[in-house]
Amino acid sequence: MARLLDVTAPGPGLASLQVLGAHVKLDKEEAADAVLGPPRAVLAVDLRGAPMVEEAPARPPLRLVLIIDVSYSMAPALSDVRDACMEIFHELKEEDEICLVSFSSFAKLILPLRKKRDVEDRRR
Repeated sequence: MARLLDVTAPGPGLASLQVLGAHVKLDKEEAADAVLGPPRAVLAVDLRGAPMVEEAPARPPLRLVLIIDVSYSMAPALSDVRDACMEIFHELKEEDEICLVSFSSFAKLILPLRKKRDVEDRRR
């Protein structure tokens, strides 16, 4: 973000300002003396933060239980539900755990809780 600062010149010639370790100099004659009157100048400063760290902090392993409605009313959407489950599975880390339960009239354990690395990737 750029901000306009009113800088009072310390003496004839150049005004100076220390900004985060960078020394900025202004020639008073090239500054906006006509607006503010000498010995003042306007300085636009663009401040930027340190670069963002690309790596996210480590998170503890997840224990994820997917509970899927496989009743008759869900039949038209089951292909999309399966694709979404596979997408979630592929986003998990090797140490994460996953469990799969389906239900309609009753619940059925499809995949007991186990680490992702121990689950066979069945892409059909």
